This record gives sequence, structure tokens and C-alpha cells, in this order.
Amino acid sequence: MLATIPASTTPTPATAADKGAPPSYDTTMRMSPMVAQPTGPAPVIPSRSSSYSTASSDMFMSSPPSQSITTLSNPSLVSLTPSVAPSQGPCSTMSPMMNRHSFMPAPRRPSSVHPASRPAFAIMTLAEQNVVRTFGFPAKVIEAIDLTLSRGWKGVTRKHSPRPAVQDWELLGAPWEGGIEDVRSRRLVEFLLFSLSKVGWHLSSSCELPGRSRDTLFFKQGPMVARAYFSVGFDDENTHSIKMIDAPNDARQVFLDTLSEFPGGLAGHCVPERGCLEAVLKTDPFNTMADSELGGQLMCALLYALDGIGYELVSSIALGRKPASTPWGAGSSVDTWFLAKKL
Repeated sequence: MLATIPASTTPTPATAADKGAPPSYDTTMRMSPMVAQPTGPAPVIPSRSSSYSTASSDMFMSSPPSQSITTLSNPSLVSLTPSVAPSQGPCSTMSPMMNRHSFMPAPRRPSSVHPASRPAFAIMTLAEQNVVRTFGFPAKVIEAIDLTLSRGWKGVTRKHSPRPAVQDWELLGAPWEGGIEDVRSRRLVEFLLFSLSKVGWHLSSSCELPGRSRDTLFFKQGPMVARAYFSVGFDDENTHSIKMIDAPNDARQVFLDTLSEFPGGLAGHCVPERGCLEAVLKTDPFNTMADSELGGQLMCALLYALDGIGYELVSSIALGRKPASTPWGAGSSVDTWFLAKKL
């Protein structure tokens, strides 16, 4: 019995160009198991002198090229080589190692989002001890930041642009070192977040990037919705103390109630300066040598209570430095929570 190869037309003699032209690729595939295999001598396979024009309904090939069949040393293998250039269409981009069953990559679709409708991003860094650095904000937003810094802080000693699209402000004093200015520095960040939200730039996230000693704040452009912020700060010297700055009355009450109900309880509270509520705990929840999970449980309880009355944690920003005598060691940053009413 002879192995048969389907053909759509009768064989036609190959031209001299076909005989002498080197093949552009050589794809080898095994014969289909559905073809009857010979039981006697090796099947007679047409030589290279015959060319066949195979018909195919393959979805990738509308006009398949003519193919020559070459006898190999193994009679169970057939080498198919095109004798003419492939027709124009999807198959004209097939690589030398592709056969007609190869997967063709899907065409690239245009983005459904127009670039003009994508939100813009910008950054702000609280650098060194007293520098506010921005990148990517438009000129009108730079004006709003400049006005906020001049009104919300005791002085701006220098304003300059070291590089294109970068703007620096050097503030009087050392607001990012904490200490006696920790309340005013946290309030200044609240003012900046409020002013930026009014002009349509909202805090998206913050993190400490490699090689930076301070956090980088990421802002996303959006609707012009003014959001009033308040903060919860953890004392860098007295870890029994937690301060809530510029919070609404309902948030202040929930804050005190949550601390009173927590194990250890509340030793007392005071108002060291306008707009600042300081709560002092009986025990130190952040002493990791006593209970490593107690501080985290307290933070969860505060977030749960504030979320229940409509406030959310927008971001946590590192402000201030811990002295070397604390269990965390020297140079560890202290985070401050910045919260606002849910949108």
C-alpha cells in the first residue's frame, strides 16, 4: 500500500528555477497517524521533480504557496519546501520555523483610553531637614504650593529650580526633624494636602525610595474636591503618647474612647497647643520587648473606630527622627497618619 498525499490539482513538472532555487525554509513534520502505514517495502514518494499546489482552508492561509516534497532518509518523514514566494497576507510574516499550525500573534489593538484622558502624576519630597521638593506639577499648582508654604510656615528662606520641572523651597528651621516643631510640621503637611486637593491633585501614596532619607509623596490628578485632613502622630521621644492634630470633634471622641477601652487603658489627655489633643497611655504599646503585637492591635482598633464614623487613612508619611536611646536605634523614621473624610 502506498502513502497518499492529498492534492487539489494534477502534478505539473517543476521548472528549472524550482530545481535550482535553494529552499527558503525547511519545516519537517511527521505524517498524520490517520494515513495508512506500509507493511512491506518503503513507500514510493514522488521526487523533487514534481510540485503540488495544496489546497487548504486554514484560517491563517488564504492562498497557500506551492510546495515541493523531498524524499528524506527516514520514509516516515516528509519535508515540505515552498517553490514560490508566499502570497501576500498573514502568512507572509511567518518565521522560518513556523508551519501552518503555528500560532500567529494577535494584531495589536489600539488603546481604548485616549492619552489626554489619562490622569497625570506628580511627586513631592520632604527632603533633608527643611526642604520641600516637587516634580511634575503644572505652574498653577506650583503657585498654590508657594502660597501655602508662605502662609502655613514661619518663613521660606529660599526658592529655586535646580533642574527643569523641579522646584525647591527651603523652610526656616528644621520641620522634618520633629521635636518641638512636630505639631506645626504635621499641620503644614495637612495644609499642603488640602491646598493640592482644591486644585485637583490628590495624595495617592507615599514611600521611602532607595537612596532617599525621607518619604516621597505621589499625587494623582483628579476632580477639584477640597478634602480637610487631620493627623495622628506618634511621639518620637515618649512612646506612651499619641497626638491627634486638627481632628473634628467626633473623631477626637472616638479616639479617646478607643484608647480608654484598650488593655492598659488611658492615663490621661491634654491639649498642649491649639488644635492638638495628646493622649497618654498607662503602658507602652510599642515596646516590642514586651508584646510585639500590642501596638499593631491598637492601630487596628483606631482605624476600625475612625472608619465607622466615615474617616479613612489616606497615607502614612515619615516625619521626625527617633533618638539613639529608643529600642528602634538611631535614624529610624516615625510615621504620621493623615486621614480625611471618605469621598
